[in-house]
Amino acid sequence: MQDNSELCYHCGLPVEKRIERDGHNFCCQGCAGAYEMISGSGMLDYYEFRTEYAPRPEDRTSDEIWELIESTALRAGQDAGTAAYAGTDSVGRTDGILKNDTAGSSTGASGPSDADSKAEADFLIEGIHCSSCIWLNETMLRSLPGVLHASGNLATNRLRLGWNPHRISLKELAHRIEGLGYRLLPLKKSEASESQKNYARGLLKRMVVAGFFAGNIMLVSVSLYAGYFGTMDRFTRNFFHLVSFAFATPVMLYSAALFFRTAWASLKHGVLSMDLLTSAGLAVAYLYSIYAAFSEHGEVYFDSVCFVTFAVLAGRYLESRLKLRSLYLIDNLQQAETPFARLIEEDGTQRIVPSETLQPGQRILLKPGESLPCDSRLINESAEVEQSLLTGEFEPVLKHKGDLLLSGIRSIGEMELEVERSGDHSALRQIQKMASESLNDSPRSQKFAELAGRYFVAFVLLASIAAFIYHYRISGLSEAIIITVTLLIVACPCALNLAIPTAFIAGIQRSYASGILFRTGQHLETIARARRIVFDKTGTLTAGRMEIDSEHFFPESISEVDRNSLRSLARALESRSGIQHPVVRAFEQNYGSISSANWNVDAGGLKYVPGRGLHWSVSRELQERMLELLASLSASATDATDATDATGASMASATSASPGGPDAGTNFQKDSESAAFGANPGHTKGTHPIVADELSRTVIPDRSTLEEAQQGFEVSSDHKIDVYLGSFQWTSMLKDSESSAKESESRPGPFMDAQSESSLQSIAKRCSQEQKSAVVLSARFQGRLRILAVFVLEDALRPGAREMVQRLSRSFDLSILSGDSTEHVKRMAADLGIQEFLAQRTPEEKKQYLEELTSGKDLVLMVGDGINDSAALAKADAGISFAGGASLALHSSDILLLNNRLDDLLLMISIARSTRRKILENLGLAFAYNIALLPVAFAGWINPFLGAVFMSLSSITVIVNSIFAGKVRRTG
Repeated sequence: MQDNSELCYHCGLPVEKRIERDGHNFCCQGCAGAYEMISGSGMLDYYEFRTEYAPRPEDRTSDEIWELIESTALRAGQDAGTAAYAGTDSVGRTDGILKNDTAGSSTGASGPSDADSKAEADFLIEGIHCSSCIWLNETMLRSLPGVLHASGNLATNRLRLGWNPHRISLKELAHRIEGLGYRLLPLKKSEASESQKNYARGLLKRMVVAGFFAGNIMLVSVSLYAGYFGTMDRFTRNFFHLVSFAFATPVMLYSAALFFRTAWASLKHGVLSMDLLTSAGLAVAYLYSIYAAFSEHGEVYFDSVCFVTFAVLAGRYLESRLKLRSLYLIDNLQQAETPFARLIEEDGTQRIVPSETLQPGQRILLKPGESLPCDSRLINESAEVEQSLLTGEFEPVLKHKGDLLLSGIRSIGEMELEVERSGDHSALRQIQKMASESLNDSPRSQKFAELAGRYFVAFVLLASIAAFIYHYRISGLSEAIIITVTLLIVACPCALNLAIPTAFIAGIQRSYASGILFRTGQHLETIARARRIVFDKTGTLTAGRMEIDSEHFFPESISEVDRNSLRSLARALESRSGIQHPVVRAFEQNYGSISSANWNVDAGGLKYVPGRGLHWSVSRELQERMLELLASLSASATDATDATDATGASMASATSASPGGPDAGTNFQKDSESAAFGANPGHTKGTHPIVADELSRTVIPDRSTLEEAQQGFEVSSDHKIDVYLGSFQWTSMLKDSESSAKESESRPGPFMDAQSESSLQSIAKRCSQEQKSAVVLSARFQGRLRILAVFVLEDALRPGAREMVQRLSRSFDLSILSGDSTEHVKRMAADLGIQEFLAQRTPEEKKQYLEELTSGKDLVLMVGDGINDSAALAKADAGISFAGGASLALHSSDILLLNNRLDDLLLMISIARSTRRKILENLGLAFAYNIALLPVAFAGWINPFLGAVFMSLSSITVIVNSIFAGKVRRTG
């Protein structure tokens, strides 16, 4: 690793304020302190052998959390009197957080002495990159007084730690690791991984027994084989037979017992399983060898019994370890969920409670460095979070009040939140569930292989019977039995049964390690066979980080106070919508400094119209404020018109006594322009337009008359106000519906004046040309729609989008499906080189389009954000979303990209195709083996031992081919 003086020697980040230690530069005191700790412990070799920079020391996990975890675990162990997992009624559900045996070392009834006390636990270490990281943590921990042992695993990033809690606390151990820049997380017990671990451990024990006796029996077999070419006396030969029998018997009774149990269970259900052939071959070989050994007629094949058992168990053990490693990767997702949370009571006091007990509506406190245990809304005005688990990005992200934060994010500073979804309904639990289900699911090809395997077993059993009858007639009983045993051993479909599961598990594991989660295993096959991809635009092909590029108010002459009122209204509507759309984040980011407290938008009156925007029926409590804002805007329009018509107003004053004078047309024109914003003749700034409208029907009042009427005015149900925030297209639809309604009204009213409508059309045209989006803020009352403001937003393409499309277009038909304007989508499609696109589609139309595509012969993938396209994602053969997008995507998507990178699509496709290729290769190897050796075994040209060797080689070849798939590249 090169030493760059401009980079921190410890973590590799740019050095802004230089801190020197021993001639090296550091970016902060934390990194300098980590260096001093490593140097003081005599472990400077770490910097020579590391392959990546170390993580930067961040905020520590709260001492309270570690103290509660440790005290709960130790108390549980002492109460039980044996090794125990944490879990007491007073604390709640904390099963599997720590394992300890403090009471197990007790020398008396009163409990263990301080010197004998021992706690032991598995932990997850974040920030591990290479073997040097493991060495550094192990060496540092072992040097601490009170640490009994420390053993790390690079493959799973796990640490097995034993310590004396009376000499050193768990809190101190965690802080020492955090001081190096890593992070210690309590590892919760997973039933799935524990079960698989126990299964693998059982296989290992059986395999070791079989391997031990297989190795020793080979020494005896070599002597027996040598006797064929020389002279071996009868006593020596019988002795070797008895020794072989003694070696093979434990293998049959213990190691091979697993095969007999599963074979019997499958027979009871009428299923011919692989274990039936294995069991039959072993049983016949073992029984015949006993007969040969004690009757002194024929040869023994105890070595084949041991070797076949060892080979089959070895294959299964490797498969179980492969699956266990995948389960460990899934379990690592769970460690982002802290087991405890700080609950804020109604009186303001804080209480630490299990995260499982949190309920929606409760308030919690998150301290720096802690992970969020449940989906919650931010109560603080703003806060920074790190959401690498969901997006793969470690840079802090600014969040604002009302934002929905998904479980698994980590706080940079202290923040207060309101629980929205907890337990199994949280985003993190949904991701965990999705990952677990995919591993438990079998691909379609596996089901086909299982069916073919059952027919193959039946065929082999019939072939064995035929071989026995044939060779019995021409060669006798002994030869017939040997050939039958050989045929059963050779035909054991171990390779066939391992061909698909091992390749599939290896592919799933590579996907997990790359941040790609599949809901079911079948979708891995779907990706490999698909030939068409449909893209959503916003948040998928674009970065989804919209910014407000410009803003336009109607009229443009309104005051800055009114402008801020409209901005805060738009922000309040977006914040309270509860949706996670790039537009919402744009308003929060750009108008986060503007308070929206005056617009306490009630969620009950706010409706999200998919593909259109937001519709808010203004509550009675806020109608007064809304009317005041509209009145102020109307007055601004009136004032602007007065300034424009100053000359006309002077002429009007000379002929004001004549109702039919030359000013009539001017006044009508002014009134029409003002009416677009709720203004009426005689209306003054600060007066409700409804009040002014009612009075102006008979007389043009003066200011005092209007103010008196306004003081006693009460909003009635007839004066309902609706506010809309949505697309140009939706606004145009609202305009058309208003125009149709006005045709039947006695008093017409224009949608807006010609100048404003021209301005709006100009904005829409410019947005289309520049590939920008816009949202229109409008209000309807008294049956008329008023345009209040237009906010133009810009969303750049995701990095690498053009290169990705270019690669995918080589083997996929690509199309864009969007709700944006046709011109906008057309320009983006041309920019990316995508020929087919559909624009201005509602969610229902998107769904129908996917239904049409999936009804064809090609498999269709769709990539979207899960907001306006959740129904379409569900209809695709495989729906793909980014985990950092909408929480709805967790429910509607089949595949989640955790790293929020568009080129992960290429990696996903590459893994899927590589997995499918490995499956086909494995099946080819398995069938080639059986096709080649079955006739040879039937003819009697090989003995059972050679058959066992060939059978084991075929199984091992399939497993190795699956595991060593090579480097998977991001390519279409």
